[in-house]
Amino acid sequence: MSFEKVGRVSLWYSTTAYDAIPDSYFDEDEQGLCAWAHHYQTGQYDHDNLETNGAESGLVSAHRAIGECSYSADFADEAAAAIKALGAEKVSWVILLFDFDYQLPNGVAAADKYVEFVGSFAYRAKAESVYRA
Repeated sequence: MSFEKVGRVSLWYSTTAYDAIPDSYFDEDEQGLCAWAHHYQTGQYDHDNLETNGAESGLVSAHRAIGECSYSADFADEAAAAIKALGAEKVSWVILLFDFDYQLPNGVAAADKYVEFVGSFAYRAKAESVYRA
């Protein structure tokens, strides 16, 4: 199943410190997929469209973590509100996959041990970042 769709960004967040996650979670297999991609059954995706951001230590507001990412002016408010609705206002880091309209397949949990799927949001490639890095 391909989730590729121009103008959509899929978002996951974590409250686990990045350095507390074992390297094996990010190790890619011969297909270029790591444990995160296997859990969520993302299939192949363009690694150039993957962006992560977060706190060097501790937690940061979800809006800040998202807002420092590319094109975030279009989706940061909605995405931060969605994370708050899931029970978190602060995150350790976020994963964004651009031009990807991920939908949870049947039987796949929204959260694994380290990250939780938030949703897919519209964005324009001409949009600015909310916060300039």
